[in-house]
Amino acid sequence: MNKHEAYIIAGSNIEPREHYLKQALNFIEESEIIIKKKSAVYISEPWGFDAELNFFNQVFKVVTKMSPNDLLNELMAIESATGRIRKASRIYTSRVIDLDILFFDNIVLSKPELIIPHPKIADRRFVLMPLNEIAPDLIHPVLNQSINQLLGNCQDIGKVFVKT
Repeated sequence: MNKHEAYIIAGSNIEPREHYLKQALNFIEESEIIIKKKSAVYISEPWGFDAELNFFNQVFKVVTKMSPNDLLNELMAIESATGRIRKASRIYTSRVIDLDILFFDNIVLSKPELIIPHPKIADRRFVLMPLNEIAPDLIHPVLNQSINQLLGNCQDIGKVFVKT
């Protein structure tokens, strides 16, 4: 069974945000997902909707033997275990935890339930900044640019900063 390298972003904007991030991290560590690197926790304004609280976001570089779909299912189970209740609507809302696969090896995948690389990476400063911290030279397999280049070209003007 091959090991795969993936990048995952976790985000929470419902209190206690830091607790939910840590809880999701603990669930990930208890699964068949090995965390190799993690960014600092970043604070960012909500993207695509208005909310009372900013998000706490963190990116993880992981290794797993799971397939992309199995990893997605595991992350959704972790979201549920952390207290997230998914709504049928595709409208952005506040959430206890959100776990998204950003990259999985160098694959390009487009299924109704899973698109890899995540389609909005280049548009989201809150994704690019923590990703750039741990993988600035990672090349986006579709856009053929490094994370550092994508961050330099990002048009998103939302505030994102390291939590101190």
